[in-house]
Amino acid sequence: MNFPAWYAALPVAVSAAGVLFTDEASRVLLVRTTYKEDWDIPGGVIEVDGGETPAAAARRELFEELGLDRPVGDLLSIDVQPPRPNRRAFVAFLFDGGTLTADDLAGIRFQDGEIAEVRFVALDELAGFTDPALARRIGATLRHPGSGPLFLSDGEPTGNDRGHGPHDRPDRAERPVR
Repeated sequence: MNFPAWYAALPVAVSAAGVLFTDEASRVLLVRTTYKEDWDIPGGVIEVDGGETPAAAARRELFEELGLDRPVGDLLSIDVQPPRPNRRAFVAFLFDGGTLTADDLAGIRFQDGEIAEVRFVALDELAGFTDPALARRIGATLRHPGSGPLFLSDGEPTGNDRGHGPHDRPDRAERPVR
């Protein structure tokens, strides 16, 4: 078997890692980038050529975009989006950033010129700011009642795998995602 040809023929997907921050009012932190129209969450493309993991990419992006040097929390969700006419397939890892305080916000510094502004947005207002799939991903992640990561397809819970809903392992206690 010719492995290089086999690998070259495999589908290609872009992988990205983002961080979900909220404030005391449960609003979501969004960033307005300088290179696209929709608002987004802090994060970016995983640099897989160097062996970067999703969590390492999320942490790197936090520092590059916002000047925040901190570890990310638990993996909250994984979303697989099919390819579109103007875009490759996309796999998004969403990590818990916790609650940002006023002091945390005061420490934000736009490091790399990619971010123009940050703001907290209520869950019911996300669709007016972000790509529809991202709004669905954030909403489903915040509403997820189970433990462990939520598995999504184009922002919607798949409902057919262990990542959706409470787990069935009696040796592990249930715990809320947030």
